[in-house]
Amino acid sequence: MPLDGSNLVLRALALYRARTGSRQRFRAALTKRCPSGAGLGGGSANASTALWGAARLCERLAGDRAPAVADADLMAWSADVGSDCPVFFSGTGAAYVTGRGERVEDVAPPLPLSTPLLLVKPPVGLSTPQIFRALDLGRRSTADGRDLLARLAAAAPPPGGGGGGGSPRTSRRPPSTIWSSPPSTRSPSWPS
Repeated sequence: MPLDGSNLVLRALALYRARTGSRQRFRAALTKRCPSGAGLGGGSANASTALWGAARLCERLAGDRAPAVADADLMAWSADVGSDCPVFFSGTGAAYVTGRGERVEDVAPPLPLSTPLLLVKPPVGLSTPQIFRALDLGRRSTADGRDLLARLAAAAPPPGGGGGGGSPRTSRRPPSTIWSSPPSTRSPSWPS
């Protein structure tokens, strides 16, 4: 794990100090659970959590002397760390994201958050910035994102229900998948 400016957690903590003028220093312990280079936003989730945690920790340490930093401000700041950082400030576990990733709108999850997810990661890592630089916008889908969300929600199995009917080997319907962010940063389970 890098200990320089390429580490998104360290960049997020430096950003917090720069934006707030805080002189508070932090020590971070990081346990990676998302495979690196999988395009799942693990580093961005860690950075967003560090930014949020720094703000809340400083508020607790300083009491009334520290200005509160709103989640909306943290979300906006996080885009300076990485384009996919703001999505981790979503309050519902699902979001409709546009722009380069800085415009985040909470939406109802199109599938139940309890929907089983099978993740297959090949033994090769890819750089998210390189992937987006190589993206051929002329060949991308022109489908409306909101329409796709609505269609996905309409095709979702009922909560607690099965997949697409039939056995997994014979069903014509693809397995249900969902992109799920960590639990909402708006209702953390921090010890009191």
